[in-house]
Parts: sequence; C-alpha cells; structure tokens
Amino acid sequence: MEFDNNYFTVREQAIRWLNRDASKRDFAQGLSILERMRFKPLLCRRLRMHKESPTTMAILTAALRDGANFYRNPDNPKYADGIPAELEVEESGTHQDVATEADITVSEKKKPGNYPPNVAKVYKWFADAYNLRDRLHRDLRGIGEGNDAQSMARRKDLATRIDNLSARMDRLYMLREAYHDSGIIPTDEQLAELAPNAPAPSAPAPVIEGESSSTLRKKDEDFASMGRDELMRRAHSMKTAITRKRNMLLYQATSKKAKENPMPLCPRRTKIEAQIRILEEKLYHARSCLAKFG
Repeated sequence: MEFDNNYFTVREQAIRWLNRDASKRDFAQGLSILERMRFKPLLCRRLRMHKESPTTMAILTAALRDGANFYRNPDNPKYADGIPAELEVEESGTHQDVATEADITVSEKKKPGNYPPNVAKVYKWFADAYNLRDRLHRDLRGIGEGNDAQSMARRKDLATRIDNLSARMDRLYMLREAYHDSGIIPTDEQLAELAPNAPAPSAPAPVIEGESSSTLRKKDEDFASMGRDELMRRAHSMKTAITRKRNMLLYQATSKKAKENPMPLCPRRTKIEAQIRILEEKLYHARSCLAKFG
C-alpha cells in the first residue's frame, strides 16, 4: 500500500464519513471508501459477503478509523489485514448469520485471527445492545405525541432503558478500542459489570468527568511503580477521558456530532479545561514511564 495522493484524498473522505452521526453513516459508501483506500483488502472482500448489521457496521467503522491513521505507524501489528471472528464463514461457502457467529467464542472455533474470548463477548454484547436499542427507539416513536398518563409513563420507561443501553454501549466501545489500540483484553471483573443481566446503575454515569476528582490529582498515582500492563490501561483511560472532555467543549457531548456546539464560557467549561490540563500532564508522565519497557 502506497501513501500517495489517492490515499490521502480518500482518507479525507473516510474522515468525513467517520465524523457523521452514526445514524447517518451509509454502509455501502463506507465500504467503497475502504476499498478505494486500498486498506485491508481481505477484510473488504469479506465485508462484501455480509449484509449491513450492527456488527458489520462496527467492524467497518473500526477499519476506516485504522485506515485513516495507518500512515502514522504502518508497522503497527494492529493494522494487519485479517478476518474478525464475527465474519468467519464456513469453508463450504455457506455463510453463517453474523449474530450467530458472534455467539461462537474463540475457544470453540479455534481458528487463527479470532479475538480472545473476552473481546468476542464485548463485540457480541455491543451488537445485541445496538439491536435492542434500535427496537426500543422504534417503540418510542410508535407511542406518538400523546400526553395521557399511560403514554407518558411508557415514554419515560423507554427513554430510561435507551439511556442505560447507550451508557453500557459507550463502556463496551471503550473496552473494544482499548484492545485494538493497545492490545488490552477486558478483565472478567469489567465484563461482570457490563453483562446483559448485570443490574443497571442506580444513577447514570458521569457524562463529562471521565475521572474521579481524586484520580485527577497527581499525588494519587505513582506511575514509576506501575507495571507495563497497568500503565497501558491508565494511559488509554486518560487518553479516552481527554477526548471525551474535548468533545464536551466543542460539541457539548462526549462524542463528535455533525455540527459543532461549543460550550460557552462558564464555570463548568473552566473546570473541564483544568481537568484536561491535569490529564494531559498525567498522560505525559505515564507514557514516559511506559517508554522504559520499550
């Protein structure tokens, strides 16, 4: 693959596609962009064999994000072309349903290139949550605009369930990105908190903090005494928190939106800006300590 004018031209198209709201991303267009970028041709061909679904859309989105960053570090093994477990097909040529494939763990399939069991669970749970949230959204739209007690109660219940699913999907997505960015496999404890049958939190998770106030204080962490895996987890966590906080300043949401909506000057903005500065300094120290491991 060459980093020529074609690559950088198509890369700009990929970035525009990624910057759209998830509901406005066209699967066929994204796949065309990935093919024209000439990135991961094996994955492209396999995606062509599957219809659009939450799983294939998540894989395509991750591939386009990787393709847009590939030129920065082309030797990084995470950019290697391969077939995710969710897209494996039978050698006979008959395709399994994507959702069915996601149910089959790595230990059961024992094929090269599959994800570790805990990572496969993250993909499976994210796809299931996506499908359920989509159904709940349809139910919510079906209620209409009635203001009778029954409609309002039903609308409130559905909205709460949608919010809980969205919060859970955000956390699952962060675990998936941690694996793809740094090879960090989710722990059993992390999965226990996000399992489909796990009780919903009594209160919604903080939207902008990302880090507790104690964690934001430098004196609470001694990076020099941490091992490589712990440093990698902390560095990824802080990087994610910084991104979410910057999005809050630019979009007033933890993820990018189609249109900017900057947060006005106010005490909350000042607080977030201060937190970003602290996290950036902590991230620098964590990465400096991580460098000693090579």
